[in-house]
Amino acid sequence: MRSSLASASLLALAALCPAGEADLPVASVTLFSSGVGWFEHTGKVDGNASTELRFRANQINDVLKSLVLQDLDGGKVGAVGYPSQDPLDKTLKSFQVDVSGNPPLAGLLNQLRGAQVQVQYLDTSLDGTVLGCEQRTRVLPNNGGQEVVWTLNLVADGAIRPLNLADVRAVKPADPQLRAELGKALAALAAARDQDKKPVSLQFTGQGQRRVRLGYVSEAPVWKASYRLLMGKDKAHAQAWAIVENPTESDWNDVKLTLVSGRPISFVQDLYRPLYASRPEVATELQAGLKPVAYGGGMKTGEAEGKVAAQADRRVRAMKAMPAPAPAAATFGAAMEMDAMAAAAPREEAWNATSSIQVATQAAAGVGELFTYDVGKVSIPRQRSAMIPFVGSDIPLERVSIYNRAVLPRNPLAGARLTNATGLHLTPGPVTVYDDGTYAGDAQLTALPPGQTRLISFAVDQRLLVDSERERGDQRRTLAKIAKGVLQVQVVSLQGRTYAAENQGDVDKLLVIEHPRAGGGWALHETDKPIETTDAQYRFQIKVPANGKSELAVTERMQWAETVALLDGDSEQIVFFLQAQDLKPALRDALTRARVLVEAVHTAERAREEGQGQIRAITEDQERIRRNLGSVNQNTDYGKRLLQKLNEQETKLDQLRVDDERLAGDINAKRKALSDYVANLTVE
Repeated sequence: MRSSLASASLLALAALCPAGEADLPVASVTLFSSGVGWFEHTGKVDGNASTELRFRANQINDVLKSLVLQDLDGGKVGAVGYPSQDPLDKTLKSFQVDVSGNPPLAGLLNQLRGAQVQVQYLDTSLDGTVLGCEQRTRVLPNNGGQEVVWTLNLVADGAIRPLNLADVRAVKPADPQLRAELGKALAALAAARDQDKKPVSLQFTGQGQRRVRLGYVSEAPVWKASYRLLMGKDKAHAQAWAIVENPTESDWNDVKLTLVSGRPISFVQDLYRPLYASRPEVATELQAGLKPVAYGGGMKTGEAEGKVAAQADRRVRAMKAMPAPAPAAATFGAAMEMDAMAAAAPREEAWNATSSIQVATQAAAGVGELFTYDVGKVSIPRQRSAMIPFVGSDIPLERVSIYNRAVLPRNPLAGARLTNATGLHLTPGPVTVYDDGTYAGDAQLTALPPGQTRLISFAVDQRLLVDSERERGDQRRTLAKIAKGVLQVQVVSLQGRTYAAENQGDVDKLLVIEHPRAGGGWALHETDKPIETTDAQYRFQIKVPANGKSELAVTERMQWAETVALLDGDSEQIVFFLQAQDLKPALRDALTRARVLVEAVHTAERAREEGQGQIRAITEDQERIRRNLGSVNQNTDYGKRLLQKLNEQETKLDQLRVDDERLAGDINAKRKALSDYVANLTVE
């Protein structure tokens, strides 16, 4: 049972530490990087006991969705009570005595009509039934005029007794249920004074003293990671600090803290508000000086993949084989060289940011898609935050300069290639870089699983210049031939860019060049394989010697093929291929001749289609004329005109049919000429 509850704690996060709960204090908190968390309380109860936790109103939905309770020593957990979220006026009006609207005493007594009450009137106690309250006019003594007073009409001993309400000292309902209803209404008023705090009551039943615990999931601030990278000449030390907030109303005293890197699915569902209509509710989902560049991981390719992986593996093994350095030697790096004047002055001791840091992480492990850091016990006062070191380890590092034309067109960024040899999953976060004890810049780290490498950049490399203006535009090369009347075409497109790097420093540099991938069928051509490939970029690496130059030419190639049967082709398609500048003369002449023959066939076909269109139009008009002749006298002027037009159309039709036969023969002849030309046409 305990293991199952512990497993559940990995799926949730603590939200609010309930105020004043000494009997069930917070025992453990699990913070997730997705903005939710698990909060666990433990304590002891004796016999049948109850306790109360107070939550903010916006936490109640999470608590109702995720609260778990356990009596560890044989007891039972009872119902969980919490206040309704109905509007206060609606709640108050649900009681027998409506105290909404701050009613006066006369208004309250009118609500008690028919109720048995005990009235303290002046110095007398009267028992009776409330008949109601009314206003009466009273004459003031000494001709002082009149005044309106409220009067309580009480039925006592069969008689109606009017009592001046101003002289009534107390009214007590005789019915215990009525008194209880009044008490509940007043309690609702009291609870409404703090609208943001909602009490949740928990019931435990059993014998003797027992251990109990409870846990729940709720929204909480996202824990964040920040890194320090202390670069020396031949190694680097990485520190990771977790920034944790305690936004609750209680102190965390020796609370077991676990940090989880991952994004479990979590949502808010409205379980607290009474729903009187079924309506869907969708919550809105929450995830620009020179911005830090966050470099994603890439897939290594070919021989470069094996080489880089082998180098990283050797560096990891070498780091693990190194003896643990003495605290005094764990400096940011070797001291920088000084000139003669500085050497004569007393030397200030270099920073040592590693010897005094005690990493809090006691254990770390992967659980499914999550990675957990067991930080141990921490104490954070309420409404305060803390920064806790949870990673401290030497890691392999290779200094590089990173060039991306879209980031800076002239200079690369100074950076490094990190290999995560910590054995821990490093979450995204900012990295402050120190180089030999001096601040060097800031970087941004993306998620880095154990054993993987990642690029970071932290400054502009002003001693390395890159010229990337030489661009190879989209150059097309057409390879074509005709084989037995079929045109076979291969079109090859080439594009690319040349990067010329100049090192103005006195140290050799490794330059990583990020070149955008064209996609859409483009592939590298006559170019060295990249060391990495991402979805959007190729990454190449070249060495630029001190005070020297290096060059990298990147070319991408796309090829597509098409076949066209010249006998069935159209002239526009042939014209398209004739536009290629690199066609051989013999092939160009053959295509030109084929185009003339194809166009001759199409011209004859268009002429015949035009004549056939005229034949159809005249035939349709003749049908109209014959219908009209059937309804008129042919000896009339209109009848004679229709007969004359019909005769003229017959003459025209005879000529058109002759032309159609001639054009049909012409088409056949032109098709035969085309067929005879292309049937065995072969041009390489």
